Amino acid sequence: MLIDDRPSHGNVIAVFDEAGNLDEGAIVENLWFLADGGSKVFTGGPAAAEFHHLSRAEKTRIWELSVRELKGKAPVCMIPVGPASTAEMIEMYREGAAMGFDGALLYVPGPVRGGYPWLEAEVERYYRDLLEAVDGMPLYLCGYHGGDIIDTSDHLVSTELLNRIVDDYSEKIVGVSVTFKIEETLAAIGGKKPVRAVDVDRWFDKLEMGIYGFHSAAQSFAPRLCSQIPELYHAGDKDGARKLSDTFDELWKLVGPGKEYLYPRCTKPILRHLGFNVGGIRRPFLPLPPERERELLRKIDEIGLKEIEGRA
Repeated sequence: MLIDDRPSHGNVIAVFDEAGNLDEGAIVENLWFLADGGSKVFTGGPAAAEFHHLSRAEKTRIWELSVRELKGKAPVCMIPVGPASTAEMIEMYREGAAMGFDGALLYVPGPVRGGYPWLEAEVERYYRDLLEAVDGMPLYLCGYHGGDIIDTSDHLVSTELLNRIVDDYSEKIVGVSVTFKIEETLAAIGGKKPVRAVDVDRWFDKLEMGIYGFHSAAQSFAPRLCSQIPELYHAGDKDGARKLSDTFDELWKLVGPGKEYLYPRCTKPILRHLGFNVGGIRRPFLPLPPERERELLRKIDEIGLKEIEGRA
């Protein structure tokens, strides 16, 4: 099992051919784009990677391709996603462990939103059910959702629950990923496991707070940029890390959640602009209107993403 400490985690996307079927050659190219760019590669991911719109057979096939291509050469992990019953989620994790993945992201299979405080007991039960049932594969614990089943009162898994799970399953959990409550999470868990921030801006400031790295959909089209920021910081080059963090903030203004060009709708236009054959987007998502795509790519060029990613 190839475990390393790459601070940057990125998701491979689903790529389709003209007929709408999986384009395996293009998926393999995307896998190596992420790995060569310095990301620990995660196969799965919900909406941003379009895995919500894949059949179970298609998900399994991309997992097989990922292990076949990267196993023993670059760290490769899986992201099983719901909505699904606990029994089905356990089956997916066990399938990944048998395939030989180097690890997996432990999602809550639901949008942790609405509801009442006692509903967090469901999240805790889910975590413990998975952790008790799955062996042979290190897990990254998530404080955010990946489907549409489990709710909590404040949209997030509480720091207290994350801390309990880390303490009780320390031998199985190798990292924690959170969206908000970063300072609170670092105070409780930062000395126990590496903490990664998910889909946030101001990466340099987060590193200064004690964040080890990042897991974002932006790695899908900017793996070198996303990897170099924490790598430079941990190597002591804070000026270089700060400069690239500022560049990332310009990118994040365009493509993050709630931003002007929400992924995954923007992901494939950017990758095509970088020289990749990635096909179209699968319904119910619709592509950006042509004028919006041209506007996006003009802004991407202003940021200089082509130069950073080094794609011909």
